[in-house]
Amino acid sequence: MKALGSGNHGSPCGVAIDGSVVCFRADANSGYSVVPGISDAHMVIGAPSHHCALRTSGTVTCWGDNQKGNLGDGTRTNGTATVRLPEPVVHIAKQQTDYYFGATCATGVSSAMYCWGEYRGIVNNGSPGPYYMPVEVPSIGPYVARSMEAPGRVEGVSQTSRSARTVTVSWATPHAGDFALSGYLLDWRLVDGTWATMPIAAGVNSWTSPELAVQSTVEVRVAATSVAGTGPSSQVLTSSTALPPQRPSTPTISASTANSVTVAWRPVSSPHEPVLNYQLDWSTDRTTWSSRTVSAGETSAILTGLAVGSAVAIRLSAVNAAGTSSFSETVTAYTTGLVSHTIAVRDADGQPVYGGQVTWRKRDGSFESALDYGLTVDGRATFPFIPAGPVDVTLRDVQLLGGAIANYETTTTIGFSTDSVITLPPEPSQSTHTVRVALPNGLPVVGATVSVTDLTSSASVDGALFTSPETVTGGVTNEYGEVYLSGYSSDESRVLVEYNDGILIQRASGPLGDGDAEFVLEDMPWVETPVITTEPVAGSLVTLTLKTSGSVSADGRSTHSAVGATVSIAPPAGAAQNCKGAKLSATVGANGIATLTVCATKSGRYLIRGAGVVSTGAVSLQVKGAAPLPVVNARAVSPSHGNVTVSWSAPSYSGGNPVTKYTVTLKRGKKTLTKTVTGTSALFTKMPGATTWTVTVVATSRFGSSEPSRMVIPVS
Repeated sequence: MKALGSGNHGSPCGVAIDGSVVCFRADANSGYSVVPGISDAHMVIGAPSHHCALRTSGTVTCWGDNQKGNLGDGTRTNGTATVRLPEPVVHIAKQQTDYYFGATCATGVSSAMYCWGEYRGIVNNGSPGPYYMPVEVPSIGPYVARSMEAPGRVEGVSQTSRSARTVTVSWATPHAGDFALSGYLLDWRLVDGTWATMPIAAGVNSWTSPELAVQSTVEVRVAATSVAGTGPSSQVLTSSTALPPQRPSTPTISASTANSVTVAWRPVSSPHEPVLNYQLDWSTDRTTWSSRTVSAGETSAILTGLAVGSAVAIRLSAVNAAGTSSFSETVTAYTTGLVSHTIAVRDADGQPVYGGQVTWRKRDGSFESALDYGLTVDGRATFPFIPAGPVDVTLRDVQLLGGAIANYETTTTIGFSTDSVITLPPEPSQSTHTVRVALPNGLPVVGATVSVTDLTSSASVDGALFTSPETVTGGVTNEYGEVYLSGYSSDESRVLVEYNDGILIQRASGPLGDGDAEFVLEDMPWVETPVITTEPVAGSLVTLTLKTSGSVSADGRSTHSAVGATVSIAPPAGAAQNCKGAKLSATVGANGIATLTVCATKSGRYLIRGAGVVSTGAVSLQVKGAAPLPVVNARAVSPSHGNVTVSWSAPSYSGGNPVTKYTVTLKRGKKTLTKTVTGTSALFTKMPGATTWTVTVVATSRFGSSEPSRMVIPVS
């Protein structure tokens, strides 16, 4: 027996281990009987005329005499009945009113108390009844309901299975407490979503989710319930639907012909869902991909219809009900045969590299180029016969747009439908640099001496050797206050600036950096550069009125005057000063003006210089009847093997007379090629490939020839 109940003057009853109710006759030797229909009793009480059992479902069943409403079913019929209580109860007790009759009371889960039968208490102004149905008692008086034990914590929550769109979890049955479990409350949600509650019947210890999206993750927690309440929730279980297959290993190429390749792979592991098929992708340009489905039982496939001597990139993925795996590593296969193919070379900025020499050698040594090829102006070299596959490429003396020469050895792949592109590493710094010297007001300083330390002609980056076309480490600032340097700088490269006008020397220094640099001198008086709008006739005198400007210090109290300073002018090379009255030097007067006269014999820039005053430019003269200015926009390219095209624009001023011819000269060592044309371009053919030439263009009119425009061109 697990619980005993007194029968007072009647027969005592008790609750057996299996939940049945056993009653003994008043005479213990007279035996016992099992109350029919009850198998889930929690406790039992009795009176001489009737008994009541509290069942684990929270209901109360009474049997016996019902004349005074002892069965609580609203009738006076003797027998067995379920008491008509408004809520589940957790405890029952009796109130004996006389020898034979009395009342039965119950405490509900809400702690309310209900009594039925011949109750003597505060109900209906103290009327003893009888009450044929339970009535709520305002005060429980001497009765105190003890706390009933709710179910224990659910343990053992685990994922037992999963599919592409569902998960199944299960759990162990917890301790039930004072009453039988009435079921479970299962909460679930997608990760970071809102909880939803699902009631689960008692005896069911598993749950399968509704259909989810593939590769979903859910969180689950479970609590047990009984009439005594809801137990604590389990720990939260994180569960996920079935995952796609694992990433395939890298495929292998088992055979190749002129038009096909055979690719093989190992079976892919898929622990949750079986592999349905494989997706085989291939591309002949590494941009556009084709796909083919291969059944799950296959571990190889043949790709046909490929071009002779071509390359094909291949990758593999596996598919199951949960989705598609990530791609395998890409493997490249090659068909047999020799084809024509183009190698393109670009600098780090994507600009074409041209000229020089390009050779190749297959990695396994089975083929190599017998000839050197040069890069065209668009940075391409086309080889008439070359096998598909990886090749070692050697670039010698190829030229970047900025003028630098590069030598580089690398590897590329031959056979894809697009050009094989080789990209050079970035130059270590600019190969050309501009150093500008200026006054605080931004005007240029003409005639300053600039030099740079640690400027080298070549530098290496990631295996590429870059060489500047020439190394210029110093010079004198021009009319723009600039000096143009050539070479590669380093962290140690420093610029030294010195301005000496014969009266005062100023010096400045600083790092060159990777690009250009500017240096600002202390404030000094300067010469304003006049603008000549007329076209003087060749051999005539031109008067230049040069105004000077003093400078005021930052405190506004001291003024630097140009009075007494010397101003001079330097004509361009070849501009003879044989006119009577030419005056190329003068002293700044008290009015701050110096007057010079120059013999106009040549168009060009006449540079102003000063002593005690800073020159800030040059006077531009367009002399009528003089030789033309140099051509502009001159450019030489090698558009195809052995060909060079030189183009230019006419001079900005030709002396008032048309240009009658242009002379284009290509020089390499002692070899000189010359063409005379009347247009603005010239084509040279059948030139030796992979050679570099110096190009000059000269414009000629009936009054003479211009200064040459120079450039360097590598021939393809």
